[in-house]
Amino acid sequence: MKEFNIIITDELGIHARPATLITREAEKYKSEILLILNEKVADCKKGISIMLLAVKHNNIVTVRVQGPDEDEAMTGIQNVLFKNLASPCA
Repeated sequence: MKEFNIIITDELGIHARPATLITREAEKYKSEILLILNEKVADCKKGISIMLLAVKHNNIVTVRVQGPDEDEAMTGIQNVLFKNLASPCA
């Protein structure tokens, strides 16, 4: 299992467009990829699950990846997140 924290930099938070980008990337992998905000958990392979987290600008979110291709999945999901709507947390 691998995980990292991000801070959402997109002014609108995680809305429909970035949720779709995250889902498309997550579906490429066998590993489970989760977004965690406080006590709520979203499966990144389900766009509606991501949307229901209601992630806002400046929220800190944990990304957890677990499975047979977790290294590749981690790299892929980081690329999508850091390119489109987030920065790494210190």
